Amino acid sequence: MFAYSGWNAATYVSGEMKTPERTIPASLVVGTLTVAAFYLMLNVAFIYALPLESMKGVVAIGEASARALFGLRGGNFFSAIMSVDYSPV
Repeated sequence: MFAYSGWNAATYVSGEMKTPERTIPASLVVGTLTVAAFYLMLNVAFIYALPLESMKGVVAIGEASARALFGLRGGNFFSAIMSVDYSPV
């Protein structure tokens, strides 16, 4: 839902831009590449924290990786952050 909203909402501001035909495609490409880079970095962090063999059967990879990197308290903190629902009410 949020991914679609981002593409859709990008056109709302086009009336306020001087060159929307240049700015909107550039912003969509930069935004997509930024999100892809974040996902890749997150996966690299997961693989760095846990060997692939220890990820088998683990559903909460983010929590397990955070515990391996930051200990029990750090893992619990990151697990709580990841469970927060940011959707509008």
